[in-house]
Amino acid sequence: MRKLKIIFLCTALFLFSVATVTAVLQHNKPSRFVLSTNWTAQSQFAGYIVAAEEGFFRDNGLDVTLHFHDSVHSSQEMLMSGKADFAVMHLLDALEARSKGERIVNVLQPTQISSYCIVSHHHIQNIDDLGDQEVALWHRFNPAIQSFIDQQTQGHVQFIEIFGGIEAFLAGAVENTMCTTHNELLQLEESGMLMDSACVLTFQELGLDILDDGLYVEEDFYYTHREEVEAFVQAVKAGWERAFAEPDRATDLVLQTMGNYRLRRNFYHERRGIGNLQKLITSGKAQADMRLKESDFLYAMELLNVTGHLGEFRCTYQEFCPNLP
Repeated sequence: MRKLKIIFLCTALFLFSVATVTAVLQHNKPSRFVLSTNWTAQSQFAGYIVAAEEGFFRDNGLDVTLHFHDSVHSSQEMLMSGKADFAVMHLLDALEARSKGERIVNVLQPTQISSYCIVSHHHIQNIDDLGDQEVALWHRFNPAIQSFIDQQTQGHVQFIEIFGGIEAFLAGAVENTMCTTHNELLQLEESGMLMDSACVLTFQELGLDILDDGLYVEEDFYYTHREEVEAFVQAVKAGWERAFAEPDRATDLVLQTMGNYRLRRNFYHERRGIGNLQKLITSGKAQADMRLKESDFLYAMELLNVTGHLGEFRCTYQEFCPNLP
């Protein structure tokens, strides 16, 4: 009987030790999350790539998988279906989704200036010069942009939907095309096209100073994972800061990631992209703010409203940006 008690006690101590070790290991195990981007791997996501490759996520107790756009599922669809925990989305898309019942919140806004512009084969000074013209816009681009241009030109612009790229414009198939200053505009220059600034009209000059890439999560997720969200945000900030401090290293990491997806790579192009993104994110300041300003929130809400794309579920700035003081 004494031997049985000893055996029982030893077994109990052993099981307790195993349970304790397991609990400690589980406690120290990084939290696993998925980030979905709104386009394929490129310098546009250098901050996230650097955060992943340089261990900033890991140092903050996070195990993060980057899921780049696959041309089938948008980052918003990935987020709302539960396949992603964080998503890179445009401000208009997030606000429109929120107004239609999707409880999305903004936790970081790296870009502080719109990256979009219209490039033309002829001189354009303002939005009126687009009248009676064809303008190529990207597939699934927020419809409020098209509605705004329609209103300003009395419907005299013919829109052509493209899936991205500059080929149609270079071939002369369209007179005007949508570009970003950190990607397609650079591609046009690199293709040998002599770029005249009078042929480029930025969205700010169009009256469309709408911010693009921000970081979003579902509202319930934010309130149940506040510490992890804050850790994620800090890692991404560190990623962008490192990318701007060491752009060559960041470019190498971007190219490495692109190679994993068998995408065409060009160091010169992606390096220039990071340089342009620095202007969009820092706005010329020594340190980037990366917060969504209330004025930008209100401007986007008003644009959705006047173009008829704002749903019935309105939200306040504080509700949309719960992590801001």
